[in-house]
Amino acid sequence: MRDDFDLEEELAKSIASIVDEETADAHAYVNKNTSETDDIPDEEEKIYDDPDDDSDDDSDKPDKKKIIIIVASVVVAVLIIGITAFLVVRAAFNKSKDNYGYYNELGYKAYDDKDYDTAISDFEKALTYDEGKGDSDTNINMMLYLFECYKNTSQDDKAEEILLDVLDRDSDNKNAYYNLMSVYLNGKDYTKLGDLYEQAAATEDDDIIALFKKYVPQDPVATPDEGSYSDDQKVFLSADNGCKIYYTIDGSDPKDNAQVFSNRIELKEGQTTVKFYAVNDYGIKSDVITKTYNIQYSGPATPEITPSDTTISQSSKVMVTVTGIASGSKAYYTLDGTAPTTDSTEYSKPFELPAGTTVVTVMVVDGHGKSTMASKTYKVTYESKYTQTEAEDFIWSALIDKKIVNKKHIDKDDNECSMDYYSLKTVDDKQIYMFYYNIGHDAQDYWYGADANTGDVYKVTGSKGSYKLSSVK
Repeated sequence: MRDDFDLEEELAKSIASIVDEETADAHAYVNKNTSETDDIPDEEEKIYDDPDDDSDDDSDKPDKKKIIIIVASVVVAVLIIGITAFLVVRAAFNKSKDNYGYYNELGYKAYDDKDYDTAISDFEKALTYDEGKGDSDTNINMMLYLFECYKNTSQDDKAEEILLDVLDRDSDNKNAYYNLMSVYLNGKDYTKLGDLYEQAAATEDDDIIALFKKYVPQDPVATPDEGSYSDDQKVFLSADNGCKIYYTIDGSDPKDNAQVFSNRIELKEGQTTVKFYAVNDYGIKSDVITKTYNIQYSGPATPEITPSDTTISQSSKVMVTVTGIASGSKAYYTLDGTAPTTDSTEYSKPFELPAGTTVVTVMVVDGHGKSTMASKTYKVTYESKYTQTEAEDFIWSALIDKKIVNKKHIDKDDNECSMDYYSLKTVDDKQIYMFYYNIGHDAQDYWYGADANTGDVYKVTGSKGSYKLSSVK
């Protein structure tokens, strides 16, 4: 219908036309009857009848009064019909304005004209109709335009309210989430922003969740990671800078009842479920992370004893080393085959085994108990009592005592003397460490030697297979 169409004016014209037509018809009727009287003679030409004649000479004349009544009745009837039609049409036209579509259209027109107050009034009126209570695309779109009107007129509360109404009707409406984010960020209402993110996450719509990517903290991390342990653990929780971490250790939801993480969480024996999440300055929470720790005290690990060979024949010392002793633990050992206790010798460094058979038994103790005992039986045969180095020392001592050299290994002729190891030889059933003897730079044709088991010093002469020992005393 045209905006410039005036129903009342058009209806008045129609009624006037009807009246004119009916009046014209009445006039035509009157004229017709009048024309029939044209044949009546003039007064002069009248022929009068006998005055005593009672016949009605006027019976053939038109009844003008009757004609007037007929015309008036027609006019009144036409007016009544016209007025009735006018009222019916007007009521129908007014009814055509009283609907959702009418105010919806007016609202958009006012919005386009930037008349936001009028647009608000029209959109709000449209929402009062049944169509305005649904979740149709037309209705949702209108509500989003109404939000823009509220925003442009600084009606922040109503702007928020209409967007929440949109989400009540269309929980996956991306535009509503985006605009609500803007409302809460501009108003620094981070609590509501966090709640909005929770609602968005529940939709499981990747596009909607992506709107919050910039504002969502990374999931916090636990160190050490979950798993099975044999000792107490101290768990550290970390997150993005500026985030607070909330946690529980009883398996309950940390979003219901949690404490703020400030120091390492100490976990003892048993199973512990740690649940935690991070919250940033926007009030947005990360996902809840769950870590389960199983701690079963089993005592320290069994120690290891080296050397691994247990039958040993050598000239040097046999040293026993114990490994696998954890920090905070202590090891105890015995050499007679008995079970060690905390009163036994504490292991602190490698120790020497005597010649013969020795049973080495070791146990480790910590705050949670004792380890399984480790044991090895060694059979040691020393080929010589003294080492090569000790033998050399014996020789120099003897030469100094005999004043062959002084303590600086200088002889009587002021020559510097030295020795070079040659070999361990069996001479006269003795194990002799033999050394070349040098006076200055000249090697001599004899050796000095020391008994590997007694330490006795000899001058060795001869050649291979026929060495001769001369005691140096």
